[in-house]
Amino acid sequence: MATQIWHILTTQSGEIVQALGQHLAISLVALLIAAVIGIPLAIILTEHKRLAELMLQVTSVLQTIPSLALLGLLIPLVGIGTVPAVITLVLYALMPIFQNTYAGLTGIDPALKEAEIAFGLPRRKRLLRIEIPLAMPLIISGLRIALVMIIGTATLAALIGAGGLGTYILVGIQSNNNALLVIGAALSAILP
Repeated sequence: MATQIWHILTTQSGEIVQALGQHLAISLVALLIAAVIGIPLAIILTEHKRLAELMLQVTSVLQTIPSLALLGLLIPLVGIGTVPAVITLVLYALMPIFQNTYAGLTGIDPALKEAEIAFGLPRRKRLLRIEIPLAMPLIISGLRIALVMIIGTATLAALIGAGGLGTYILVGIQSNNNALLVIGAALSAILP
């Protein structure tokens, strides 16, 4: 099998690089969209605890839906290809990003928040200069967790024609070609 893998790597290197590029593009676009939604939403909801708890529950429920089922539900609405794959990945990435951002912002010492107010800092400056930098380790941790989840789940994008490394896994399974399967799975596992 090692010779088969080597042969595929040397003869199909362009296609493999293209699939790797598709996989990374889908993953990074989904992460960016999820971050643009999740981080500001967590910042806004730090002032509204009930809504934040509701959002945490909603994102937790989204995590329980199997990714293949979610892809199947999206196909009648948006078709096949990259769009339903990105939507699915964004929905999965929202929970760790929102949860960690919210935890980072609400975990700041109340005495520090009182000091910010006592110095007369407006809300925007408090956020940008003090609270977000203090919450940054948790925010980055949420982004990292989301990226790992996205890269692993993005292999399913091949099932709906979005390409990526899942194509090699899918073709390897369909044609009983273990070399293709190993190439797709190994590259997917190395990425995170």
